[in-house]
Amino acid sequence: MSDQISKFCNYVNNHDDDFVRRLADAVQYPSIGSDETQEGRQYVIDMGGWLHAQLAHFVAKPEDAQVVNLGFQDDTDPNLGLPPLILGRIGEDLPYRLSCLCRRTITG
Repeated sequence: MSDQISKFCNYVNNHDDDFVRRLADAVQYPSIGSDETQEGRQYVIDMGGWLHAQLAHFVAKPEDAQVVNLGFQDDTDPNLGLPPLILGRIGEDLPYRLSCLCRRTITG
């Protein structure tokens, strides 16, 4: 096993309680993207806020985590707010490729 993989595995093993606690917090949001009720959509938007707070906590500079409001879903009556887009940058090491983690909600 490479040294990097060993370090990663050790970190995960040493912080398993933190991961379980974070997962328990996340699943408290009944965020179902296809729910086109006002209440259901608000859960999805609230989950985006929670995700943003988590990302802002772990990036080097909190301003590197942003919430982008995408407006409203036009084909609903009344128009529902679209879930926010959460952007984050972790590190500034330019020789390495950038990674993108996306959560896309498809409705309808």
